[in-house]
Amino acid sequence: MSEFSSPQREHEFRARTAAGGAFAGVTLPSFICACCHRQRRAAGRQRVVKANFCAECFDRLQARRAVPRTAT
Repeated sequence: MSEFSSPQREHEFRARTAAGGAFAGVTLPSFICACCHRQRRAAGRQRVVKANFCAECFDRLQARRAVPRTAT
């Protein structure tokens, strides 16, 4: 038994909700990078103190923090 009162109502419901397929990926977890302020997928983020950085900005931050070694 269907949860709809008639097959016509089910078809109307399916027709109304089928249009949402154009927004694929809309519900993926995302965040706004604290450095470049762009919205990114949460998959590669790194948390530093209280800010989230995308993978690209985190790599740049790590490169800046690296202490250059001097030849002795």
